[in-house]
Amino acid sequence: MADFRRKIGHCSVLAAELWVLRDSLQLCIDRNILCVEMEVDASPIIELLEDIEANFWRPLGNLICDLAGTFCRAS
Repeated sequence: MADFRRKIGHCSVLAAELWVLRDSLQLCIDRNILCVEMEVDASPIIELLEDIEANFWRPLGNLICDLAGTFCRAS
């Protein structure tokens, strides 16, 4: 069991969900937990991650690319 916190200031719900997903996955990598199943109930997150190149220039583009890179490190 572990918990984490991040001060992200004021942001959208979508941005907060992306940060939680990224930080959760990074925590698993740091603890060498490589078999993880994550559920996301926000379809916009899945859509953003399915086409990273098209979403790179969006306001959350850097976070989306960082999250995709974290997924790659985990696999």
